[in-house]
Amino acid sequence: MEDTCVRTGSAAYSKKAVYYPLFVRLEEAIRNGDFSPGEMIATGNALAHSEGLSRSSVRKAVAMLIREGLVERRAGKGVFVREASAVTCRVKIIVPNLEDYLQIQVAQGAQDFGGQRGVEVHIYDARRNIEMDLNIIKRLPTDFADGAIISRLHYDNRFAEALCQLKQANYPFVLVDSDLREINVNSIVSDNYQGGYAVGQELVRLGHRRVGVLGNMQIAETSRQRLEGFRDAIGDAGLPFDRSLVKELATDATRSDWRELECRCTREVMALPDPPTALFYSSDNPAAHSYLELKKMGLRIGHDVSVVGFDDSPIASLLDPPLASVRQPVTEMGQIAMEMLLSQLASPQSETQHRVLPVELISRASLGPPQKT
Repeated sequence: MEDTCVRTGSAAYSKKAVYYPLFVRLEEAIRNGDFSPGEMIATGNALAHSEGLSRSSVRKAVAMLIREGLVERRAGKGVFVREASAVTCRVKIIVPNLEDYLQIQVAQGAQDFGGQRGVEVHIYDARRNIEMDLNIIKRLPTDFADGAIISRLHYDNRFAEALCQLKQANYPFVLVDSDLREINVNSIVSDNYQGGYAVGQELVRLGHRRVGVLGNMQIAETSRQRLEGFRDAIGDAGLPFDRSLVKELATDATRSDWRELECRCTREVMALPDPPTALFYSSDNPAAHSYLELKKMGLRIGHDVSVVGFDDSPIASLLDPPLASVRQPVTEMGQIAMEMLLSQLASPQSETQHRVLPVELISRASLGPPQKT
């Protein structure tokens, strides 16, 4: 059967759409050199008249060409072939901490995708100063940037309120690694629930019945979704879920305080009269910090206790033993976030998108069956 869809970036469009032939003709003409870089193709009205299409259909065809990095709109003038060095738009990427591997990869993915399409990218490293961050967000509508890609910076209600104000101002943005329930905005996340479920399934398959879960579940919805997935996998296996084995890492403190809390919670859960045979951490960093603590207790990781993280950051494969972890497609997340934003800029009235990307459990030597007693 003939394929009826075409894919630009990671979005599929129907070949049966009335605007698709216009997109194909213009794309071929531009790639064949029928138009010179910087040359005007036509106004939107002229294209609609010559093609016998509605202005809405012409806008959709032009939006596809913009996403391909082939053309640019110039306000009040028309549609022009993009020059190789031309800046089609300016985008600000706001991340909480550029020392974090995931945030680096998200920013890199967005920057690479945008750079190929003439997007001038500016990255703002928030460093978790909430007052400064809120000020940056509030200033976006009057800033130089045409749109923004924003990672979850804080779990304070003021962060959600600032995004609400952006939404009300009709400012184009995409929220990454978070899906706020308070407002309907373009967002992209990993399938955190399925990642937690996969961990639960694998631990049950290996024979584990008591598993400690450590994470920032109270305020981080991503950690909460991972716990919910894990809990449901345990329940679906017909096993009881022991809430006493869940340790909360709820803090917004400095990096050293995080490490101290993570190690203390690890000690507490392993000091129980009937300790868990496996530990599931809601991200790789606390899992890595636990290694030294577990070894101090004389425990062999992967034998006496299994350890699983989440993110599959570079440190996971470098630990001894290598850490089993749930891999997130963070570079792809950045690429799709940029594509979603460019779509929003090209078609401001388009429907809000919520994208969920699949994850994968990477099994390594930190994961094994429980020791028989």
